[in-house]
Amino acid sequence: MLTTSEFKRAEFSFKTSSGVQKVPVDFNPATLEYAITVNTQGEGGQAQQTASSSSAKLNFELIFDSTDTGDDVRGKTNKVERMLQTSPGEGPNPPPQVLSEVTFEWGAFKFIGVVDSYKQTMDFFSENGVPLRATVTLSMSQPKYKFDQAAGATKAKTDQPFVLPGGDPSTLAAEGGDPS
Repeated sequence: MLTTSEFKRAEFSFKTSSGVQKVPVDFNPATLEYAITVNTQGEGGQAQQTASSSSAKLNFELIFDSTDTGDDVRGKTNKVERMLQTSPGEGPNPPPQVLSEVTFEWGAFKFIGVVDSYKQTMDFFSENGVPLRATVTLSMSQPKYKFDQAAGATKAKTDQPFVLPGGDPSTLAAEGGDPS
């Protein structure tokens, strides 16, 4: 059985002027959509192409909920939204503002890039109109992707069997009796 200390909650981390900011999620994502694009470049109209660069993209949804406290859920989602703020350049001739580099980490999965798309849908409200639940759809990109040869080296912990309360599915069905 899974214990609380083994449960891993996904989190973001990014640098701000006051140091590294960590943002935990309320619920881990159900799916992660991960895509790699190789940009090709033909030479002199030839059919043969060479890879000039590659980029990676990560899309997912997160659910934030504050129904237990009654607080406005935007207090949580605003922390995620802050990852889109740009950093001012430094020096006498500062470069244009740049997006913060963000790390999304969940167990063995780690993605480092920038958040380039944020969409928030508030879908549950208190009787007086306070938003209590929101779904945040994020898209992150990694412009200069390097293929990770170490991926897949981590194994899931499977030394303890998963036990359903009340027994295995066959026993539970038998105890339920004839449904007709």
